[in-house]
Parts: sequence; structure tokens; C-alpha cells
Amino acid sequence: MLRGKYILVSYHIKDDMPIFKGNMKNRIKKVDSFETGQNWNSFVLNLFNHNGTHIDGPLHFDKKGRGISDYNIAQFIFNKPFIADIPKIAGEAISADDLSKIDKKSRSCDLLLIRTGFYRRRSKSSYVENNPWVAPSAADYIRKKYDKLKAIGIDTVSIASFPNLEQGGQAHQMFLKKGSYNSSPIMIIEDLNLGAIPGQIKRFFAIPLLIRGIDSAPCTAFAEV
Repeated sequence: MLRGKYILVSYHIKDDMPIFKGNMKNRIKKVDSFETGQNWNSFVLNLFNHNGTHIDGPLHFDKKGRGISDYNIAQFIFNKPFIADIPKIAGEAISADDLSKIDKKSRSCDLLLIRTGFYRRRSKSSYVENNPWVAPSAADYIRKKYDKLKAIGIDTVSIASFPNLEQGGQAHQMFLKKGSYNSSPIMIIEDLNLGAIPGQIKRFFAIPLLIRGIDSAPCTAFAEV
């Protein structure tokens, strides 16, 4: 049962939203409308599944991994979220050293939300051209230290950045493939508006479009405070 106050932390899907360089643009087209004589409205939605606030599932980087619709819906509800404030500027990497400074109580969380503050730059070109990113060393640190983690989230367009694609790809693989780690793969929630959250939160919901066969999907994300 939903109780308490809820804050939307996902962005609205639009044609002209900021997207990772190289992604196809969304296209939202009205096909029927009152203005053209119909008694109803209807739209065609052409959405790239990694645009806007979205969840990466293991199939994104592991050909044998789970797609986003293969998860039980409860996997998208996080009862022990933790917000880690790690301020970063354009092009700066989140490192294992940054994570080692976080209070140890974060180790029991099921969702680690990394707030760099870069959400403030979402209207600027640097948001998609040179965003803060997660270094492979940080991904490795999280996989080894956070054994209860189901997902990470971040307030940048991606955990990768365009100038650091290879290292960003490595970080994606570390989270999304089981590899040599003891824990299950960790989902990635990107392009979150973490500035909407005033402090720590009770619960977090990230509900994706459940489309069979795809790796990842746009989601509606909101926090309970």
C-alpha cells in the first residue's frame, strides 16, 4: 500500500529531450485529433529505449542476461535506498576513492543513488557531451562491497560519458554481467532528477515499460519521503 508523500524524479518524455550522443531521437506524432475532425486523440510513439530516465537491464551488455521485462515487478521497488552526494563537474569520474568515503551504513542499501549535482546542467550541452561518469574502479568497488544492491542510479545522462566510451562500457559490463562477482548483476537507472529529493528517502520506485524482449526501458521513478 502506498502511503506518505511522493516526489517524481524521472523526466517527462519529449521529442527534444537531452539524449546521449549517437542515440536516435524520440518522435511523438499525433495521428488523430479533434482539430482534424475525429472524436478522439491518438499518438504514435517512437521511443529509443535509452533516452530519458530509463533502467538498463543485464541484456544491455550480456547476451545471456535478463531483459527488463524478465524481472518480477517487486525488483523495481527499493526499500533501503541511500543517496550518496558525490559532487562532480563536467568530465570528472566517480572513483573508488569517492565511494570509500561514504558512510558504511550505505553498504546495506538495495539502491545506491549517486547525486553528482550535474542534473543542474541538463539544459546545457555539457550534460550530453561531457558528463560525470563512473570509472571501472568504482563499479568494481560497488560490486565487491555492496552485496545487497539491486540497482544504482545517477543524475547524469549515463554512467558513461562520450569522451570515455570504452571505460564507460567497462563499468556497464561490471554492473550488468555476473562475471567473477558473488552477487547478482546490478541494474542501472540513468538520467534521474535527484535534485528533487531534499534528503534521505524511505522507499524508491522505478517502474519501467514492460516490453517483451528488450534489454532496457524508460521508467517512471518516484521517491517516498
